[in-house]
Amino acid sequence: MSQKIEITEDVIKQMEEMESGLYIQEVKTETTKENPIKEVKVFLQDIPEFNIGWIKLNKDLLPSKGLFYEKDIVIELTPATTQHIKDFTSLSEDESYKTNEKINAILSTCLRISKGSRRFTSKDILEIDKIWLLLAIRDLTFHKISNKLINPSACPKCTSPANIEIFSYNSSFFEFNDELMNFYDEEERCFMFEIKETGETLKIKPPTISVSSKVDNYYDKYSNIKKIDRTFLNEIQYIDLDWYNIDVQTLDKNVVDSFGWSVYKITLLKKFISDFKSQIKMKSFGYCDSCGAEGVSTKFYFRGGLLSIFTIQNIYSHVRKCNV
Repeated sequence: MSQKIEITEDVIKQMEEMESGLYIQEVKTETTKENPIKEVKVFLQDIPEFNIGWIKLNKDLLPSKGLFYEKDIVIELTPATTQHIKDFTSLSEDESYKTNEKINAILSTCLRISKGSRRFTSKDILEIDKIWLLLAIRDLTFHKISNKLINPSACPKCTSPANIEIFSYNSSFFEFNDELMNFYDEEERCFMFEIKETGETLKIKPPTISVSSKVDNYYDKYSNIKKIDRTFLNEIQYIDLDWYNIDVQTLDKNVVDSFGWSVYKITLLKKFISDFKSQIKMKSFGYCDSCGAEGVSTKFYFRGGLLSIFTIQNIYSHVRKCNV
């Protein structure tokens, strides 16, 4: 028999907030050098019983803060199914190169993106947001199941061992550099640079899954028949091109055109990418069990590897010996 839900004013308010994408809980934490998260907005911590569909994501939670997506875009998540999990965890160690394919498959079925009547695909997600979104889908999938991801740490205040449970809402994957943000353009949704000495302009934004895939496919297909600078291909992913309509000819043209760049433009692109990547800092934050100190952090990683994200941790604690 299904559980009866009492429709109170609070329940109605929660349902209305979920419809508008506002079903979030605010957790106040102390801002310290060790804990840069001033206010963590939680959208998964207390999912009500009647919520079984798609949950609208507050884009501020993303590592990218949603800065490089079109305005008014809507991102929604839903839990992974048993079949998704079975497919995701079916790789053997010698097939780890297919991990990206499995991640993209989970995102393609558990994530949807739209803007009005316009639909996007999961490949329009930025690479820097990908793993965080995978973790958020995990949080949704196991929100009714005891399946803890715990990484060890040490309290900076009392030095006691501390175990930090990993969730999307207590994990920080990216720290924005104020100097770079001075060049962010709200209307263009990217970084805008103009070189004073040459008048050259450069529009830069982090690559999407689709852009990275197109560049990889281009290299795999043509590197055996012509000389291709793989390093520059990795860099050109950050240039704000019309990647939707790009083909082999236009990509070739952009590579050829780069030979006419000034040393200022070449240096700027390389320096930007180096500075941008240095902002990727994957950490999770929690509290010390011994002294209660806030801001205890641990390096974000999966002890069983990335493919273990959808498996039950410490499975033996969930079973008992059968009577024979």
